[in-house]
Parts: sequence; C-alpha cells; structure tokens
Amino acid sequence: MRNLTMLGKTMQQARVLGLYRQLLKIGKAMPTETRSSLVLSRVKGDFRANVAEKDPEEIEAMIQLAELQVDNLQVSSLLDKQTCSSHKT
Repeated sequence: MRNLTMLGKTMQQARVLGLYRQLLKIGKAMPTETRSSLVLSRVKGDFRANVAEKDPEEIEAMIQLAELQVDNLQVSSLLDKQTCSSHKT
C-alpha cells in the first residue's frame, strides 16, 4: 500500500512540475512585456506559496485550478494576439 501511495505522490509531483513549466511557457509567450511579467510573477509566487503543501486532496484541487488557468491563459493570449494584430492593420 505504501508503494501505491508513493507512486500517487510521484505522479502528482510530475503533474505539478509539468503545469508549472507549461504556465511559465505561456507566460513568456504573452503578447506584451507587461502581461508577461504579470503572469510569470503570479505563477512563480503561487507555486512558491504552496510548495510546502502535503495534503494530496488539497494538491489535487490546486492542480485542477492550475489546469483551468492554463486554458484561460491560452485563450486570453490568443485573443490578445488577435487584438494586437488587428490594431496594426
């Protein structure tokens, strides 16, 4: 049973790390320097603030929230890019 718990924890850690990297990548790709700085600062701050969390259920809730944020930021970034390019023409 302990091995199963450790496997679940390792999988959760891998998901968290993957989301962190994905959010950083999205942040760096924001269409403006201001937006990029804001997103990167928020991502790093949120992850640092929760690095000591041990409760698997709480971590899972944060993972789900991060996955929603990935989707929201991707859509927002796409819309911002479209808006910026339509203003240039």
